[in-house]
Amino acid sequence: MPKDKNVLSKNNLIPLEFHLENRDRIQDSVGVLKWVYRLPPFLVYPAFHKQVYKMALSALILLIMISIIPAEWPVYDHIGAAGLVCLAFACYTGLYAGLLFVDKVILPRSPIGIRQLLLIWVVIMSFINQDHPVRIYGKKENRNDIRVHFSDWFAGYKKDVDQRLGYSPEKYPVVFVCAEGGAFRTGAYTALFLTQMEAELIRRNVDLRHSIFAMSGVSGGSVGLGFYNAAAFRSNIPFRDTVTVEKTRKFFMNDSLSPLIGKMFFGEFLNLFYWKMADRFDRAVALEKSWEGAYGKFVDGARNTYGDEFILPDTGRAKPVLLINTTEVETGRQCWVSGASLPTAFLATQRDLLANKVSSTRYSTAINFSSRFPLFSPGAAISLAHGHRLHYLDGGYVENTGTGAMLEILDELRSTDAYKMIRPVVISLRFSEVAKDTTDLKALNELTEIFFGLYNTRVGRSEWSSAMLEKRIKADSGIFIKAPLSPEEKKIPMNWVLSEQSMNRIQADIKIKLHPDSSVFRTFFRKDVSYVPLKLVSH
Repeated sequence: MPKDKNVLSKNNLIPLEFHLENRDRIQDSVGVLKWVYRLPPFLVYPAFHKQVYKMALSALILLIMISIIPAEWPVYDHIGAAGLVCLAFACYTGLYAGLLFVDKVILPRSPIGIRQLLLIWVVIMSFINQDHPVRIYGKKENRNDIRVHFSDWFAGYKKDVDQRLGYSPEKYPVVFVCAEGGAFRTGAYTALFLTQMEAELIRRNVDLRHSIFAMSGVSGGSVGLGFYNAAAFRSNIPFRDTVTVEKTRKFFMNDSLSPLIGKMFFGEFLNLFYWKMADRFDRAVALEKSWEGAYGKFVDGARNTYGDEFILPDTGRAKPVLLINTTEVETGRQCWVSGASLPTAFLATQRDLLANKVSSTRYSTAINFSSRFPLFSPGAAISLAHGHRLHYLDGGYVENTGTGAMLEILDELRSTDAYKMIRPVVISLRFSEVAKDTTDLKALNELTEIFFGLYNTRVGRSEWSSAMLEKRIKADSGIFIKAPLSPEEKKIPMNWVLSEQSMNRIQADIKIKLHPDSSVFRTFFRKDVSYVPLKLVSH
């Protein structure tokens, strides 16, 4: 009847393309006749359908384009982290509208929709993907036992001190540096503190750089130590003037957050549908490459050591040891990447990643083992024999000050003859003052006590390690210098990009700490300590 021209006018006729579902008339209780038609998917609202096509296709093209942009290109930081998040959700909206259109219009009778199929596919990929594999670089390099390394280093150091002083002191001061985690703020604080301290001591004819033997960093602290180690001992850049210190400041004002966000919301979204992680899509690699790019600007055309292998070939003069702390997910152990082996440390072969788990890595990758900040940075995956895989997170999950690993370094060194001739000087750089008060748990305590118990276990472990290291140093007649960042924690954000205001606060605090009458310098220049001078001392 609805197609009968004798009954209905031309404007009321059902189009011939409509498919009649019920050949028999359906009559309801009041005698109205009903016919059910199935509409062809593309005939109704063609203009609207074209808009959906364009929106979904534009979203897909934009998602792919932003995903494949190299992290080192100055694109992500121009868009900004907030802009990238907004663009990402705009792309997700367009893509979901396209998938919804396919399910409801093109495949309305399919028992399972394309959205469900893609979800199942993503779940399957999560079982067989590579996670976030670390970038392997170069062949395996031999490392010295840290005791042998220290004896070689001390022989050269002692010779320099004796020659420059003109006599042999009773004890030779050797500096050890620990740097706490806390994202980029402690990275900036650590690097700026050491570079500005070196510049201040140069004015006093003291050679800080060649007095440092070992550095232990966690998370952001490892980023700061990594920068200082690269500039001072790998690139051999002097920190004699304010220009170099200002360039250090610019390194930490580089936007490392935007490339990370760009890969997280764009590249890694696409990589969810594939079993092999592409470096171009990996947000951890993006963070490392942003550091490499920032350091390239710092050295201004000279060799960019951030892209080199972590273990450099032997040049004949032993260099300080940089130890980067990380956490092994599968065992909960505090592990490390280090330029020297610690053979007698507890479970050394299982905890030392360069012993048998990783052949070699880039310098930036080694630093990033410790700075896998929760949620922002993924765990680093290492594939072992027989299909086994291990994952590594931020070093602060176990102990956040770097003092625990420094204790193990000193345990190794105490058995050497050289250690008996030194006066250890430990500089402990923290992101804030140690909290003196505890928080009472009152509301929902049966739930909150679980969370705070797990979190504060890490805090307690950190305080224990710091106290034990201080006790050990004092027992060896050494010097323990506490230099926490003074501003309240909330005033300087835990982020991978720092503002001008945050950097000003950090530098203002460092200036106070490095004042000639500060407790840091009063403790450092103890009367019974003779540091190595820059030049020969005339007698």
